Amino acid sequence: MKLSILIPTIAKRRLLLDNLLTELNEQIKGIVDVSSVEIIIDKIEVEPIGKKRNELLREAKGEYVCFFDDDDLPSNDYIETLLKAIETKPDCVSLRGIMTTNGSNPEIFEHSIRYKKYKTNEKAKYPEVKYERYPNHISCIKSSIAKQFKFPEINHGDDTDFATQIFKSGLLKKEFYVDSVLYYYKYITNK
Repeated sequence: MKLSILIPTIAKRRLLLDNLLTELNEQIKGIVDVSSVEIIIDKIEVEPIGKKRNELLREAKGEYVCFFDDDDLPSNDYIETLLKAIETKPDCVSLRGIMTTNGSNPEIFEHSIRYKKYKTNEKAKYPEVKYERYPNHISCIKSSIAKQFKFPEINHGDDTDFATQIFKSGLLKKEFYVDSVLYYYKYITNK
C-alpha cells in the first residue's frame, strides 16, 4: 500500500463526503494498481477532531498518509501526482492549493519545507502565494514520520499543533516539490 487518504467526517456532512469520494474513487480507477491507494473514513460521530485524526492515522496502512477535509476537493490529477511523487521516496510532498471563502475570493496557499514559519502575504494578488506554511495534515507525509506525532484531542488548532510538532522535529528533509494546484480548500464562515 503506497498511500492512505484519511477523511474525518460526521453524518450531517454526508453529501459533501459523497462528492469527495466520487472524485477520489474516479481517480483511483484511472491508476494501474488500484490497491496502492486506500481511503479511510472515520466511523466516530461525536469526538474532538484531533481524536478522530489520531484514530485514522493509527488505521492507515500506506507508506504515505494525507488527510482530506470532507468539504474540500482534489485537482483532477491529485492521486496520480502524489503517486508519482511517492516513487522518489521523499519525506513529504509539497502541496499547493486554492482557498475560497464562501465560494469566492480565490487565494493560493502552499505547504512546503521551504517555509520555516506560517506566514500570510497580505499584499499577494492571485495567483501569487498568499499563505506560506510548512507541511501539515493535508500534506502527503511518510507514515513512519507522521505516526510519531499525535494531534491534540481538541476541535480547533489540532492541525497546526500536529504540523508544528513535525516541523520542529526536523524529520522532513527531502521533499518532492509540486508547483501545480492539487487541493481546493473551501472555507465557509459560520459552518
